[in-house]
Amino acid sequence: MDELKENDVPMNDTRVPKVVKLCRETEKCINENCQFTETQRKDIKGACDVLDLASSSFSACLQKIEKTKPKPDFKKYTCLKGMNYHSEEKDTLCEKFQGKADCMKTIMTDFCGKEQLNDYEKMTELLVKQLKC
Repeated sequence: MDELKENDVPMNDTRVPKVVKLCRETEKCINENCQFTETQRKDIKGACDVLDLASSSFSACLQKIEKTKPKPDFKKYTCLKGMNYHSEEKDTLCEKFQGKADCMKTIMTDFCGKEQLNDYEKMTELLVKQLKC
């Protein structure tokens, strides 16, 4: 496992968008070829979605918020209705990006700027799908 960590590529690496593009091209090719099963098609789509999500400005913004020291106090965001923003529980994550998606967009805009969230709807959809909410 440590070997893999040594080869981790930062998501702001300029090669990442090229990898995402190649993944999407592979996905298109697989979808057009009848030799592949529906499961294989879903698997490649899921892998490409993960790459797309992980390399997005959306994810960069979430990381920025998480790395902020000291941890931000989200009490001023009454739209969270007392939810623990920092919880990593699946149910909480699902609620943040489904039931409170507009609230999360406000928070993320405040921290990262509107231009960082051009793909917010697409990325929340991918995230919710990956979480299997």
